[in-house]
Amino acid sequence: DHFSSRKKVDDIFKEDKGRSVIPLCNQARDYVEVFSAQGKDPAQNWAFRKLMPLGTEIDPREAARIEAAREQKGMVRVYAPEVKGYYVRLTQQASLPKAPLKLELIQPYVVFQTFVPSAGNGFRVRLEVSTERGAEKTLFLSSGLKTSLLTNPERKCLPLPVQSDVWLNLVVDLADLVQNLFPGDKFYALKGIELESSCRIRRIFTVLKKPTADTFAPRDGDQAGDAVVVGRVRSSTQGWSARKLVRGDPENFQLPTNLLFPSKCVSSTIFVDSGEGGEGTPVA
Repeated sequence: DHFSSRKKVDDIFKEDKGRSVIPLCNQARDYVEVFSAQGKDPAQNWAFRKLMPLGTEIDPREAARIEAAREQKGMVRVYAPEVKGYYVRLTQQASLPKAPLKLELIQPYVVFQTFVPSAGNGFRVRLEVSTERGAEKTLFLSSGLKTSLLTNPERKCLPLPVQSDVWLNLVVDLADLVQNLFPGDKFYALKGIELESSCRIRRIFTVLKKPTADTFAPRDGDQAGDAVVVGRVRSSTQGWSARKLVRGDPENFQLPTNLLFPSKCVSSTIFVDSGEGGEGTPVA
């Protein structure tokens, strides 16, 4: 059992009540939604610092509204018709969680739904993780890096070949990265997320099972028929492809539709792992 070595529920409530963003007892499921731009106050669990330039890709009217609001909070929520919902645009460096909250996400895959404008500052994220032996490690992923920086035993800096001007599912295999970049260690929990870019964020969530491109593909079809899966992987040379997905097939793990991009939204999926036998984008 994936949770057999975790704390008892009673202990979780004693230690983490009122302090954990997502208690461990709420993570015994296929996925855990960590952040959504759809909520009443998306910024409530985040800490902010260091104002970031707006960039030239912002419409002047939106820029004026952002400037007026950025004194009060570090992210601005904007409605996007293509995703049929909201996203947030960071105006400051953002860290999850803010003190005195704690973050302990034990599912091994973290997914960022993001849009990176080509005229912006790219995408940079710092992931603070803990290992099974209690060590603290840092993974820094940046679209601005050309090669990996792996000499520091506590911190690894990795290039991130993101695609610009399209909505992305950025899937980071934390267990694979920790095991292969920090020899002798195994992933235990994601303890902190720091976003250093002015990108757009729709959702952040973790996944228990290893996902595929089909996991994030839009599903179209009426209730009486089979769903149609339409998917594209950034590294694929075949472009869009479609196939029927039989409902209830145990081999096909499905996310709820609110965690998927709408079928008419152009989106792409990128997998990031160490490249040691994985199917994602090698970091070196």
